[in-house]
Amino acid sequence: MTQLNPRDPTLWGGLGAAWAAPALLFCIGLWAGWRLWAANPPRDKFQAGNLLSFLEVIGFGACVRVIGANSLGPYGIGLFFGFFGQVLSAFVQVAASKVRDREWFLDERQLRPMRSVAAGFAPADREGVSATTPLWIRPGDTYKLWLEVGPPVTRADEALQVTPGYSNSSSRLKVALFTFANELQVERGQDVGELDLEVSPSPLACHDSSPSDTEGSTSLRPNQRLAFVVRAPARAGRHRIRCNVYSNDALVQSRVIFVRVRRLPRIVESLLRSIVDRVRELLSRPRLAPSRIDFSQSRALDPHQLAQLGARKLSLMLNDNGDGTHSLRLIGRDFKADATFQPSELQGHIDRLRGSLRQVAWGNKDPWKPEWKPESKYRYFCGDIARLEKDLLDLAVAGYQIYAAIINRFHSEDKRQLTDLMKEPGQVELALKHSASLVLPTAMLYDYPLNSQAPKLRLCDAFRENLASKDISLAKTPCFCGACPNLDDGAVVCPGGFWGFRHSLGMPLSPDTRETAAPEVLRCPFGPRLAVGVSTDPYFTMRVKHETELRQLLLNDGWQYGATRADVLRLLKETRAQVVYFYCHGGVAGENTPFILVGPPGESGITPDNLLYHRVLWIDPRPLVFINGCHTAALEPKAGIDFVSGFVQTAKAAGVIGTEITVFEPLATAFAEDCLRRFITSRTEIGEAVREARLALLKARNPLGLAYVAYVSPSLRLAPQSPN
Repeated sequence: MTQLNPRDPTLWGGLGAAWAAPALLFCIGLWAGWRLWAANPPRDKFQAGNLLSFLEVIGFGACVRVIGANSLGPYGIGLFFGFFGQVLSAFVQVAASKVRDREWFLDERQLRPMRSVAAGFAPADREGVSATTPLWIRPGDTYKLWLEVGPPVTRADEALQVTPGYSNSSSRLKVALFTFANELQVERGQDVGELDLEVSPSPLACHDSSPSDTEGSTSLRPNQRLAFVVRAPARAGRHRIRCNVYSNDALVQSRVIFVRVRRLPRIVESLLRSIVDRVRELLSRPRLAPSRIDFSQSRALDPHQLAQLGARKLSLMLNDNGDGTHSLRLIGRDFKADATFQPSELQGHIDRLRGSLRQVAWGNKDPWKPEWKPESKYRYFCGDIARLEKDLLDLAVAGYQIYAAIINRFHSEDKRQLTDLMKEPGQVELALKHSASLVLPTAMLYDYPLNSQAPKLRLCDAFRENLASKDISLAKTPCFCGACPNLDDGAVVCPGGFWGFRHSLGMPLSPDTRETAAPEVLRCPFGPRLAVGVSTDPYFTMRVKHETELRQLLLNDGWQYGATRADVLRLLKETRAQVVYFYCHGGVAGENTPFILVGPPGESGITPDNLLYHRVLWIDPRPLVFINGCHTAALEPKAGIDFVSGFVQTAKAAGVIGTEITVFEPLATAFAEDCLRRFITSRTEIGEAVREARLALLKARNPLGLAYVAYVSPSLRLAPQSPN
């Protein structure tokens, strides 16, 4: 027997030669398999270039076959491990990430370089803008506040690009600064700037400068840096300024930027700053100003997603300032304004508006009481022009007084600009933070000139004529297009003055700022689907007819139904519907815990925490939720906002439609059928669908369509129907 000598070099050379070729072929197969999955194209963007990876696999296989049949084994094994290794990697990323979901798994996959949103401060007299923010700034001094969207900041100086003014282009982001009382201040007229967007076939991802797991595509031009001149307050401490980013005047992100204001002797300050700056320069870690995002509709600033938002006529944001006061920030085309209110001011006006709406609905300003009987309380079982006129006059006075209380906080020029801006119909959006404490009933704001102390108010004659004609759609009449013939008569009330009748309104609630934004378009490749959960309480005498009307909006397989609590919870977990609709009771139990009641009387309610326990999480589609709670203590916004947050933040709904007050069966069925018919069948944007449903009720001499509120982007819509 031949004895092998481990020290013999020819032995190892032979073994190396024997393993080298299979190892090389395995690596080639591994590389080809990995590329094969990564190059698998998005479902709706297949290009001829996507065939390249498939041709590579075939070509390499043919070459290997020429080498020898035995060579196909290592190549095939490598191909297998490469392809399924990439698939497994994608699964792991989806499971570990808060934002990579089924859509990313199917359509994205390729990791892209990350970009950051960064902010900082630099001395106002320094050329350029330093990326290293000082540890503190001096009281009363002037500084440049810069904002950059681009690759992570690693250098101390970059070229400064400033374009002050207002954006009228869809290819730009508008950046606006809003101040807090006695904190960082910016000169009026110098508080708005622009950043260019540039759509490219290879978009980059953008994320906040704080550590996160956020991905998405953006194509902002690299190293675009915007600067504003701000003045530090006279007192020391940690101070703030709010920075809002808009696309087509739709609020995309809102963040609060912080900086420390401190006074030290100049010599000590210069010494400390030089040491800190030198250390950071050596470490290539410039110091950025800390910031906190508290509203986001697109954390990734993806231009394709931003384009779906559409243009807003006006964007509002109502913020709690942390000291009990609230600030209302407004942005529109060539318009910017803000106002601050004391703690009880806005709440008092809001409570009065809802009281007026309750008075119209059941003749009492108090919230609905369970012992009351709808058949004896509800005032609009039939249309009556005299009742309608009186109620519209009362609602207009309440709505105009709160509008005046808001607009009187603005400068005279801002008042005129807002009046001109809001005259014609458009999309209006009130952004709600995830912790919103106040919900402004924007639908009830009345802005046509009105003398509330006139001896006698009367209803608009032009509206009366259009109301009497069966062939005229109110939405197209001058009264609801900003051209009412009685616009300058302060003693005339025209329903077109209500924002809810003239504009498409939406109140999107910010999801968790670490999560992907709610969709603007709901895809329905197999036709729209409606998941319905109902209360079978015998008191709902119109339920069966209502279900029949809704079912006619859908194809045969588009109807999903639950009539018990267990069935509804299972339906919520398993549904792939674009709309989830509740026809139910609702209310508040215990310590302001909202609930909805479905199924037969006696069933337990569904509360927001049940969504988490039953693992209700929607990925594709993320439906619109419509809560139509009748004949019960209403899920009014004070308590109902928790349910809205549960559906949006826990279950990832696209948005929620709810009510300002208790509603009743005739109102609930008529509004839902008209609104969903427009949204599902006509593919109308939800803001316009809600507006037209309100006007349809008004045409029937019922003003209570104003009771419905859309906690959703007004431009949410179903994808256009395929011709096939």
